[in-house]
Amino acid sequence: MQLTVMAVARAVSLASGLVLLGIGYRAWATRDRPLARRFALLSGTVGLSALAVAAVAPAYGPYELVWLYTYLAVPVALALLSFDHYGVDLVTTRGHAVAFVLPAVAGAIGGTVVTLGGGGMMGAGTAATLAGLPPLVVEAAGLFHEAGLYYASGLVVVAVGLFVRTVVRYDHLDTGLGASLSLVGVWPWVGFVLMPEVAATSGYDIALGMVGGGYLLCVAAVGLVAGPYDLFDSVPAAGNVGPKTALDSIDDAVFVTGTDGTLLRTNAVARETFGVADGDAVGMRLAAVLGTALDTFHATDTVDLETVGGTRRFETQVSPVPGRDGPRGHTVVLRDVTRRQTREQRLTVLNRVLRHNLRNDLNVIRAHATRIAEAEDADPETGAEQIRTTADGLFSLGERARDVERMMSFSAAPAPRADVATVVERVVADVDAAYPDTEFTSAVPDDAVAGVDERVLTITLRNVVENAAEHNDAEAPLVVASATRREDGTVCVAVSDNGPGIPETERAVVEAGTEDPLEHGSGLGLWSVKWGVTRMGGTLSFAENDPRGTVVRVDLPPATEPDRATTGTTAPAD
Repeated sequence: MQLTVMAVARAVSLASGLVLLGIGYRAWATRDRPLARRFALLSGTVGLSALAVAAVAPAYGPYELVWLYTYLAVPVALALLSFDHYGVDLVTTRGHAVAFVLPAVAGAIGGTVVTLGGGGMMGAGTAATLAGLPPLVVEAAGLFHEAGLYYASGLVVVAVGLFVRTVVRYDHLDTGLGASLSLVGVWPWVGFVLMPEVAATSGYDIALGMVGGGYLLCVAAVGLVAGPYDLFDSVPAAGNVGPKTALDSIDDAVFVTGTDGTLLRTNAVARETFGVADGDAVGMRLAAVLGTALDTFHATDTVDLETVGGTRRFETQVSPVPGRDGPRGHTVVLRDVTRRQTREQRLTVLNRVLRHNLRNDLNVIRAHATRIAEAEDADPETGAEQIRTTADGLFSLGERARDVERMMSFSAAPAPRADVATVVERVVADVDAAYPDTEFTSAVPDDAVAGVDERVLTITLRNVVENAAEHNDAEAPLVVASATRREDGTVCVAVSDNGPGIPETERAVVEAGTEDPLEHGSGLGLWSVKWGVTRMGGTLSFAENDPRGTVVRVDLPPATEPDRATTGTTAPAD
């Protein structure tokens, strides 16, 4: 009778192992399908366990090693499948994989030492049978053995929990799918857990029969999972991974905070825009990352913030995260509206220039031309000169408008760097040639390197220097261009003159960023500077020069370090 039960148990285990390996091989052949690889790993692991039982069943000593390895290996395979099924990205790199299997491997090594010494699942105990080994080895082996078994038990609990949660969460999944997936991995593990007790009460052959029957149940469960329950075409992981993917695909910066402003989640745009590493963002305070407290976003629709690309303007949207007893936190969405705002300003200003300046200047030209044609002007040369001067002004206006459009159309290059000293020297030399009666000086340190597009910086500074020279009415016109590099890497370029100064109305309009019929500038000069500075992510400010004139300051963001050039950070858009 004992030989018959043993033979049947071995035959069932052998057949089950072959079938499980075959199904695993077929799943691996379609490894491009979702879950196929992890399912093949689980089916193959259980199949190898069944074959090992069939091979060593008569010899109890080797069977204990099979028990040990099954107890440790099957939960690892089961957990990996449950992670993929649920959409948990815990084992994504080689390092993660090593860390994940290391406790099980350590348990296998320690358990092997214990089992070979006679201290396995039905041995007499390690203290007596491993007396020939150093005490430290005995203690370490026993510790690794127990830790590995506890680790495997924890993996089974987690895996089954994820399968159950997934099936409950998605109504389209059959509850039998979760049960079958759990059975494939849990039964061999449970069977080997029960083995010592059954063997002690009913005999070793009956215990083997129970294990063989368990493998047969696994074959049925694998058939259901790969067949009617359609595991590979009903993967719910996208429902869990999808929200994170969608969050990272949003073009706006998104921050999720607790009620105290502590960051709980950020998307990729937020981390790239504000220079925060993925692992460092969670746990930080929102104010520490943005330089602005959460209350500010509640109180305003737009806010200027410092980013890795300089100062940008953001449209804010704050939404509470609802909870049963009140908000659990807030979601802060920051939409970069710098480009839109600059475009609106350009349209408004250009419209005003075309309506006002162009119309007025053409009226002047036509009036003088009419007077000359009708011989009403006693001094036609004066009229002709006025026509030429006005036409030159229109030509200059058109050139400046063209420069603005060209400047704003430059594509954003990754990790831009501009040698400020070289740009200033080139600009001063060009303007000096056009205004020979003005004295120009420059003083810029060689280490003044800014993280801006050199082409935009050139056009912007040329406008500043030209404005300082063109409107300078001093007896000895003087324009000074200088720059300083601060400890944080930012570069401040200052252009000062001894002219009459910029009218307060002109400065107020540009600083406010809006025009209306009563408050507007006279041309494109200051606006072109404003747009260029915004394009570079810098800040523009004005001050009175002593004793006379104006100081125009342009603060530029620091240059990106060469080793950060591949982080994906780009120059600010217009």
